[in-house]
Amino acid sequence: MKTTQFLLKIFSYIPLSLIDCRTDACSLYFLSNCNMRCIYCQNYPRFTQEIPLTRKNFLNRVKNNWAIGIVKFTGGEPTLQEKGLLEAAKIVQECGKRIAIDTNGTRPQVVRKLLKFDIAEVAVDYKAPQEKYQYITGMKAHERVMETINILKDQCMSFEIRTTVVEPIITVEDLHKIAERLSKIDPPLWVIQFFRPTENTPKWLKPPKNDVIYDLVGKLSEMYNLKIKIRS
Repeated sequence: MKTTQFLLKIFSYIPLSLIDCRTDACSLYFLSNCNMRCIYCQNYPRFTQEIPLTRKNFLNRVKNNWAIGIVKFTGGEPTLQEKGLLEAAKIVQECGKRIAIDTNGTRPQVVRKLLKFDIAEVAVDYKAPQEKYQYITGMKAHERVMETINILKDQCMSFEIRTTVVEPIITVEDLHKIAERLSKIDPPLWVIQFFRPTENTPKWLKPPKNDVIYDLVGKLSEMYNLKIKIRS
């Protein structure tokens, strides 16, 4: 009996989004599993679910979705499914659409392979200053994340770096440290996101105060010559 070969394993799918990509309408695939265990993760334990997606099913969804110009892969961490992700990217490009991806930056070798496709957008999470990376994520991943960012910078990609602000574990001092590090790279955009509590996140974690962050962003932008956007 022939075994069905699955292209990807996902835990959720949004056919049409007008807010998750900056440049076009997109569909959104949430790929299962992650190699980090971030303290504030809103998708854990959802990303441990594995819904198989066949090549035929994926092809039909992409080809017949006339409303979108981009197919976006997020997670979890999509680069963990390297073989399926690269094949999916090829399918998207053959259907005349572009690719976007959210990544935690821990697999720069996979990001490099994706660059041969028509990439519309990449978002890389920069979780914390180097000395806090393992505490926040459970991994000593800072150098690999920096490698991913440098690959994107060298390729002149349309990418953004994202940092989620969570009290009390990501402080104003931490944001200054991150800004100083990013100023040496000069990324196209740094997005500062507000933590959003869910039933899956610890109760002791809180969103930052709006006025504090809005005031801080203006100072960071001026001090470090960075383009910064707030996503609340």
